[in-house]
Amino acid sequence: MLNAPLITVYRFGVYFTAFLLGYFLLSHEAVQLTLENRRRPLLLAALGMNVGFTVLYWGQNYTDYAILKGFFANACAWVGTLAAIGCSRAWLDREGRASRWLVKHSWDIYVLHYLPLLITAILLSRTALPPAAVYLFTALGGGGGTLILSEVIRRIPGFRSLVLGTGASQKR
Repeated sequence: MLNAPLITVYRFGVYFTAFLLGYFLLSHEAVQLTLENRRRPLLLAALGMNVGFTVLYWGQNYTDYAILKGFFANACAWVGTLAAIGCSRAWLDREGRASRWLVKHSWDIYVLHYLPLLITAILLSRTALPPAAVYLFTALGGGGGTLILSEVIRRIPGFRSLVLGTGASQKR
């Protein structure tokens, strides 16, 4: 649904449906509390399913449309999402200096993260580093690059408004 035929990994219909389900179903306090109370079985199910997914598709292109549209891939994603919500609510729902800073900058991070992540990944993919190191350095470089880019863009009023949609009165 609404998919460009050549870009099969971006599945607008699936993502939009998941977004609506997440918004209308998972935003309720009672549902979140239920997931928190069932976090351990959900986490075990998610880990088991993802180990099974890895064994089943080892060595294959897991971004292939035939795999992504399959029930098992989507079930792994859904159970993993439910487990992440339940575990995060139980184990990570704390407020501190770092979390307050992240909340303050969450929009900037959301909007800007892809560019530094992509540039870092492209540059590192051209090296002889082992894949695990490429993933690690991409995460670190992409994350750090996002924070630097955010700080630079937030200091340029007109550009900040164009890129982040925040006006001069909203300078944080």
